[in-house]
Amino acid sequence: MAEEAQAVEETQVETETVDNRDELIADLNKQLKETNQKLVDSNEEAMRRRKTNERLKLEVETLQNKPVEQADNSNEAIIAQIKSQYEEKLQAEQSIRQDLVKRNAMNELKSELAGENIISEGLEPLSLLAKERIGFDENGNIRIMSSDKSKPLAGSGGDGYATIADLAKELAASGTGQHFIKDGGVSGGGKPPASSGNKSGVKSVTRSQFNTMGQRERSLFFKDGGKVVNG
Repeated sequence: MAEEAQAVEETQVETETVDNRDELIADLNKQLKETNQKLVDSNEEAMRRRKTNERLKLEVETLQNKPVEQADNSNEAIIAQIKSQYEEKLQAEQSIRQDLVKRNAMNELKSELAGENIISEGLEPLSLLAKERIGFDENGNIRIMSSDKSKPLAGSGGDGYATIADLAKELAASGTGQHFIKDGGVSGGGKPPASSGNKSGVKSVTRSQFNTMGQRERSLFFKDGGKVVNG
């Protein structure tokens, strides 16, 4: 009897140890995520301060080098015009490049969403919902912005920033994303498939009806809590 009691006690201790370990791992992962976000925020603030310092330094140098006698107004106008044309051309080239990069990023996002078990009908609307969250830093690097677009997110990227794959996981786990999961349940999780029955107050359309909607209509439909059902 004593040996059985000891065995039961050891089993309980092992179970408690496993539970405590899982809690510790979850707590450490949470702290790691928070720390990564703080690092990203600090990096963004450092870049903003560096740009401010560079601008102030340039203004000081300009004032120091400014001649006592003003140059001819016509020459100043010509210089200003050339500078303006150059800046416009540079901005246009940057805009074209960013459009191409963003188009590729959208295609990559669709591919990552497919990898998260999203059905083909959901790839386009989910990508469009997140389009404005794909931004760029001053060096042209892609940055995944927070849902309110106020700051770049930390994530699994080698530089500590969030990636397109991170965004796809977030979208797939969202309420809207769950409408497009192939098995009807949570992507990548152990949650049972969601019920196909209609809940009170929830709009629903059949798959064929959904396919006839335009992109804007689909976005509004999901924002209102709509759901696509088989039929």
